[in-house]
Amino acid sequence: MKKIIIGFIALFFSSAISFAQTDIETYPTKTHLSKLPGALYSMTITDSEGDILQTGMFTKQDDTMIRHGLWKLYDVNTHELITKTEFVFGEQTWIETYINGQVIHYSKEEITINRLHQRIAKLEQKINS
Repeated sequence: MKKIIIGFIALFFSSAISFAQTDIETYPTKTHLSKLPGALYSMTITDSEGDILQTGMFTKQDDTMIRHGLWKLYDVNTHELITKTEFVFGEQTWIETYINGQVIHYSKEEITINRLHQRIAKLEQKINS
């Protein structure tokens, strides 16, 4: 179960910057990017009612925006914090998620191992098909 949860969370934070519900209808969101001192930018994604869905920071390097700093993901229905993670110049250093009132924390090494397990599983599927 832990592997499935961390896989989902790692996939979310490594593949998508903006958050939207992907059921039959698209969940309307608004993204706001604010310039901070230096090369930092703050991003906030809100729903149509103005409730925060995701927050995060970017830094600009060579005209490329990369994730840097603390990122937070909130539940669409309850608006409670469900996941937070930290990036250092684009590299995810840790992730925490809240499940049934428990905090589950994964280190950079655990995230890397899980991503490798996912790659191996995909390769095994290709071999077996």
